[in-house]
Amino acid sequence: MPRNLLAAALAALALAAGLTACGEKEETISTSTGSGTDGFAIAGEWTGELTQEGLPPFLVAVRIADPAAEGDSQVAYTGINCGGTWTFDGRGTSEPAVYTFTEQITQGAGGNCKGNGTVTLTANADAPQKLAYAFSGGGVQSSGTLQKTDAAGIAPVFAQAGVPLNL
Repeated sequence: MPRNLLAAALAALALAAGLTACGEKEETISTSTGSGTDGFAIAGEWTGELTQEGLPPFLVAVRIADPAAEGDSQVAYTGINCGGTWTFDGRGTSEPAVYTFTEQITQGAGGNCKGNGTVTLTANADAPQKLAYAFSGGGVQSSGTLQKTDAAGIAPVFAQAGVPLNL
């Protein structure tokens, strides 16, 4: 087989197998709602302080569930005293990883706590125990940083917000 024909055949085979050349990166977005998820890097308990225009800073606590195994995540907010669920919408495949959730407030909705919105969490490669948080919905936006913790770390925030924590 001539050398250039062999090279073309190998290149076609590599493309068919989804391989890329050194230094190339294929970008895609996963919109999976959980099925087919192999582990969920951000699953677990997180707390943080958030800011929202017109309000003093307040706390958030969330138990992020692996959508393939556990379903929706639980969230509670102090200061605006409400809580609800996050449903996983998708994860970008670029780095840093960006996770998107739909938030639905099921307790304490109204006033400064809106019923629905979008939460975006961005991983930090330099600080894997932290996530950048952004919320948009109901005419408000809030932002902050979440810090990895455990069940004992989120329980006081849920209690202060008046939201039961289901472990």
